[in-house]
Parts: sequence; C-alpha cells; structure tokens
Amino acid sequence: MQFQPDLRAGHEQRSVDLVNRYMGRVLLAARVSPEVNTAMILVQNLIAPPSTLFKPKMIRTVLRAARTAGVVTTPAAARQQVRRAA
Repeated sequence: MQFQPDLRAGHEQRSVDLVNRYMGRVLLAARVSPEVNTAMILVQNLIAPPSTLFKPKMIRTVLRAARTAGVVTTPAAARQQVRRAA
C-alpha cells in the first residue's frame, strides 16, 4: 500500500499543473464575467462546493472570459503584468 504519491511518475504533477493553470484562468475570468465572479466568491466563502468551477458550462464560460481578460500563463508573466499596471 502506498501512502505517498509517486513523484517519479510525474502523473500527479501534470494533473496539478492542469488544475493550477485552469484556476489562473478562473481568476482572470472573474475580472470580466459576473457569472464566474459570483461562482468564485461562493466557492471561496464555502457556500458552494469547488466542483461548481469544474462543471462543463462553467469551464466554457471561464475559457471564453479568460480570453477576453488576457490569459497570463506563468507567475513571472503575472508579475510583469502587475508591474506594468502600477
């Protein structure tokens, strides 16, 4: 029985990376989409389950809205965007 993730396989890391990239898009989409913003607030305040953000309709809304907001793909790019805005 294995209690710790097998970090050599890399499978867990890829899935974590995928979720992290999607959540970055959720945060961007929340800036321009009232529907995503409301869902994110409900999840953050533990009123709605996190699965709310992973329903197919919400995923489509997030991806569409994130394109409008301008997707930042890396933390370094996010820092540059913040510096430019300041």
